[in-house]
Amino acid sequence: MKETAKGEYLCVTRTIPGRLTKEVLPDLIVQMIQEIPFKKTMRWGAPGVRFARPVHWIVALYGQDVLPVTFGDCSAGKMTRGTRFMSPDPFEITNPDVYVDTLHAAYYVLPDIAMRKANVWEGAQTRLQRGGRDQG
Repeated sequence: MKETAKGEYLCVTRTIPGRLTKEVLPDLIVQMIQEIPFKKTMRWGAPGVRFARPVHWIVALYGQDVLPVTFGDCSAGKMTRGTRFMSPDPFEITNPDVYVDTLHAAYYVLPDIAMRKANVWEGAQTRLQRGGRDQG
């Protein structure tokens, strides 16, 4: 009990020990995936799992370690893919620092929205300079 200016109150002190980042991240990642808003979602595979499109793979790394993330019937690993027709074979992401460059090397997969905007802008400028016609 603690006496305050407004009277006596019941109080408790509780110490909650910290957890390692790699222990906290898997649940947060799944929660973030589930909370991405879509106007329409679809079901597939595991019951109760909904997303804009079926999820076929997940890359979830903390440094070089794969985090134990599972969404539906898909578990995280280091393997990903580029575009379906130009880079259909899986390739490895060795650590998060090379993620963007590795995907970009897989036939222009641009996971960074600023890079995508710049790429679209440059393409539009190139077409304008050619008179709006494709020369290829």
